[in-house]
Amino acid sequence: MNTASSSTAPTTDHSAGERRRHALNIVAGMPRQLFIGGTWVAAASEQSLMIDDPATGEAIADVAKATASDVDSAVRAAHQALHEGPWACMLGSERADLLYRLHDLLLNDFDNLALLETLDGGNPLKSVRATDISMALAALRDHAGWANKISGELPMLPPQPSALAYAAREPVGVVAVITPWNAPFLMALKKVSAALAAGCTVVLKPAEQAPLTAL
Repeated sequence: MNTASSSTAPTTDHSAGERRRHALNIVAGMPRQLFIGGTWVAAASEQSLMIDDPATGEAIADVAKATASDVDSAVRAAHQALHEGPWACMLGSERADLLYRLHDLLLNDFDNLALLETLDGGNPLKSVRATDISMALAALRDHAGWANKISGELPMLPPQPSALAYAAREPVGVVAVITPWNAPFLMALKKVSAALAAGCTVVLKPAEQAPLTAL
């Protein structure tokens, strides 16, 4: 995210007005396009969605509105990454390293993420910090730890000297992740990190009412 570090973000010790102003500054400085194939791109239709603050009804941001052609582009990019790109041949330990790195980057932006989630979803900041952001980061670390522990099995068979059965766990393919407006950061990070840990690639469709922390 294009935000200041968490050390500069107002926390619960600051006034609600200060926290709101800082959250709006985060929104003003962050990308609001579609992220496809590692690049921020405009929607093919050039349409946008207006995002409202549920506490006031005030419009706080406009974000790119994906249509069917954008979804097709995202799925093609995810499919290519899964079968042809670096993700296709990446070791589980390498996926784990990337997920741990993502955890550390998000942890550094903990306060900013909490402010953004409160502005976008309307939940109280104290609850968002204690539950939504904390639980999301805990789930990410947990899934990162599984990335290099997904292994096959040798099932038990009746005695047959010439027979060998092996069960391999492989990525199912491109995973579509659709998240709700309530606890959007928690829902997105839990689903996305689990799929990535398993070696899949992901197309994320956040709720149009609360997409900002996904961006």
